[in-house]
Amino acid sequence: MPGTVSIRYLGDPEQERTIYALIRSYLDECPEDWTVSLLGNQQSTIWELKVAGPPYFQASLKKLCGEDGGHHPQAILDDLKQIIRTMRDTPNVTQPATI
Repeated sequence: MPGTVSIRYLGDPEQERTIYALIRSYLDECPEDWTVSLLGNQQSTIWELKVAGPPYFQASLKKLCGEDGGHHPQAILDDLKQIIRTMRDTPNVTQPATI
């Protein structure tokens, strides 16, 4: 099902395209309509991965640190998959959760 992907301020357009393609491909296989936002920060190495699903799913926020490999495209995709699995296991919660 279609979803929304937003990637901003990563500082590397090629990396942004790679991450976008991975996320887009994964979301195309998901039955629900997900919104994924990846926000970089030019003043630090901490990025934010935000995930929201249909109204009955809990929203999620995860901080990704560059020093521990969190900015690698496959690591971001793996984190996204884990977040969506967790969100599917805990529906009907309306407050954002921090992982």
